Amino acid sequence: MSNMIREPRILYPTANRSVPPGAKGELGGISRRPPRRHLAAAYLATACLASLSLLTVACGDPEVEVPEHTAIDLLAQFEHADVQRSTEEIDLGTAAARRYQVSGWADVHRQLDGEDRVATWTMGDRAELDFFVSRPVDLQLSWRCAPVEAHGTRSMALSLNGSALAEVDLGGGLREYSQDLPADRLRRGWNRLLVEHQGSGQRGIKKDTRVLWDWVRFRPSTQEPPAGPLPKPVVRSEGGTLFVPFGSRIDYYLDLPARSVLVVDQVRSRGDAKGRLAVEWQPRDETVEGRHLTDLSASPKFALPLNGDSPIAGRLSLFAESPANPRDQAMGILIHRPRVSAAEEDAPAASAGPGASQATTDGTPADGDTGAPTDRQRPNILVYLVDTLRADHLGCYGYERPTSPRLDAFAEEAMLFENSQAQTPWTRASVASMLTGMWPQSHGTNGDDDALSEEAVTLAESLGAVGYRTVAITGNGNAARVAGFAQGFDYFKYLRNLRPDDPLATSADLNEAVFAWLDDNAEQQQPFLLWVHTIDPHAPYDPPEPFRSTFAAQVVDPQLGSIATIQKLNGQKESVSPQIIADLRALYDAEIAANDASFGALLDDLERRGLYEDLVVVFLSDHGEEFYDHGGWTHGKTLHSEMLDTPLLFRLPGATGGQRSTNIVQHVDLMPTLLEVAGAPRPEAVQGRSFLPLVLAPQAAQWVDQGMGFLDLRGRRGHSFIDGQWKLIQYEAAEVEGFPELYDRRQDRLETTNLAPMEPEQARFLAALRRRLEARLEAGLGPAMVDQAERAKVEAELRALGYIQ
Repeated sequence: MSNMIREPRILYPTANRSVPPGAKGELGGISRRPPRRHLAAAYLATACLASLSLLTVACGDPEVEVPEHTAIDLLAQFEHADVQRSTEEIDLGTAAARRYQVSGWADVHRQLDGEDRVATWTMGDRAELDFFVSRPVDLQLSWRCAPVEAHGTRSMALSLNGSALAEVDLGGGLREYSQDLPADRLRRGWNRLLVEHQGSGQRGIKKDTRVLWDWVRFRPSTQEPPAGPLPKPVVRSEGGTLFVPFGSRIDYYLDLPARSVLVVDQVRSRGDAKGRLAVEWQPRDETVEGRHLTDLSASPKFALPLNGDSPIAGRLSLFAESPANPRDQAMGILIHRPRVSAAEEDAPAASAGPGASQATTDGTPADGDTGAPTDRQRPNILVYLVDTLRADHLGCYGYERPTSPRLDAFAEEAMLFENSQAQTPWTRASVASMLTGMWPQSHGTNGDDDALSEEAVTLAESLGAVGYRTVAITGNGNAARVAGFAQGFDYFKYLRNLRPDDPLATSADLNEAVFAWLDDNAEQQQPFLLWVHTIDPHAPYDPPEPFRSTFAAQVVDPQLGSIATIQKLNGQKESVSPQIIADLRALYDAEIAANDASFGALLDDLERRGLYEDLVVVFLSDHGEEFYDHGGWTHGKTLHSEMLDTPLLFRLPGATGGQRSTNIVQHVDLMPTLLEVAGAPRPEAVQGRSFLPLVLAPQAAQWVDQGMGFLDLRGRRGHSFIDGQWKLIQYEAAEVEGFPELYDRRQDRLETTNLAPMEPEQARFLAALRRRLEARLEAGLGPAMVDQAERAKVEAELRALGYIQ
């Protein structure tokens, strides 16, 4: 069944400004917008218009077939949309300025003398600033700044959207400056201002600060300063209406099913000023033709085809335009029942992405009710967690040094996941996600004083309920009873070293504790979950022999790997040298090799006992470690690959070994996977996906390659999101997200080149996907508070690991 709606004609297209050569996408690059000769022709003829980014409309009034099925309700999706309005002022010393600061801006601020204002600096020779223009008109750019005299900065060159604009001489002290921005140099949408500093580049100055900036303003040249801020778009759910104030653009980042049609029941202006609605569809793949239609307010009801026979992702924008710049909050465009329709068979099924409910390999829910194994059939499970282990320092992940011969051999009988992702870059929050299958935003165990809520249902509790003996032996005080992680374990042992000068237990020490438990329980017939958490690679880096001599013989200073030295390097970056980085990496490698030997010894012992053949083995890490990869040390500070790219190897008896998967799996996926293996019910709160289908039938498994990271620790807060080859990182300050970082992981696995300035649309698309996923998460458990008596029991160990100074 379908309805027939007449498609409106294009009465006049909106002139898209040309893009300078060498610019890309919306903010620079090879322009995919129509050349001016096409625009001129469009004004002369209102029919038969064809161009790269404008919808082709044939002569006459063609009928559009509109499916009755609503695939996407744009009113319901409004809370996930981005709202763009003309940028009028950027207060550069505030957190709110971060979203505009593309590159070259300091992350520190300075209180202005005698003023209740805070300013910031530009760093180095150039800085970039984005600003949004709803309707290109002549603007006056004004700003207040002061050159840093020590650098000899005397002038600055301004460029707009890739072409030179002006050179400005700078006086001494804080002064106001201005420059005209002609309308024909501006684009409707995002624009980019480049500031290049002319100065001596004097060396010997600790921080390369060039100019101190207070604010930047963009005001129409022929208009009085605004009386107040622009109104915000709103949704009137009771009337099914979206109100878009003039000068605003609403951006929806969507995954469209095949043959999608944008349908609106009514469009009309509100208020005295007359305006028009413009619709733009820009596919995420910019090589695919986009569509742009204006003056839809001339048609009370319209339908706009968006794509062809294939699903596609992209940005759908609704733009309320007015010839004037009205300030009356009642003026704008009313859009009644905006939606995307598609044939029901084309509409996407429930997402198989992160957080989606999963099924077992035979199609039945992973609830343990159908075909669940008996106690004798349920396999023993070993989870071997090595703290602070980054994947790229292991031989089976391509490392050139022989740090992991036992793990490399184990990989020949397991599935190795090349793109395994940690949820967060520190132990407590990471282990909480493993034990609950919940995102850090949901389990809430993210800070030093947070413990896992008793309301959480853990892996140990779920397996214990179907007859497992649950055992945990850990050497990390951050993953002990103090964190609430003993919940559900029949036997939970936090092992400390009895040597007074070194309270930290080694992997060899943990092996002895495991052997003792196995000896004491040799006659038991119940299946067991054995959770072993070692900490050898964690700082301090003090490897035992013979591993120190094998991997770090060149390291002379016995204190180089100490917590005190690492903390000193964090505070004195000028003392960092390539040799120090290499030496610390060598000590770290030696620690990995020592832990690898212990892992092999444990597998040998299990085989000797006759427990290995039918044993499910998971080898993984909670997070990685940084060695100045992005200007820092240890972990818990960033969301880059050295933090979140962690090893995951999964051995399932009877499955083909030696396989490698490029699919993205995450810590939240561990619990649902092991529950499916054991035939145990899956708690409703679990948000991860079972990756068992990837192990049993990797070619046939349906899997969406997305991953999400989160950080909320000691004043640092940020988000990361991976979708296929792309990774986005955004940090927050004062609850405001900064300008994003974007990396192409296929070409840049170490995340050294931020592509967000060149690929802004890609960055915005990933940010929208991440927000949409986070919005689907449960409100969360709320963490329990750390028991101070329990904290006192592990204080020495936490101090030795550097968590307490």
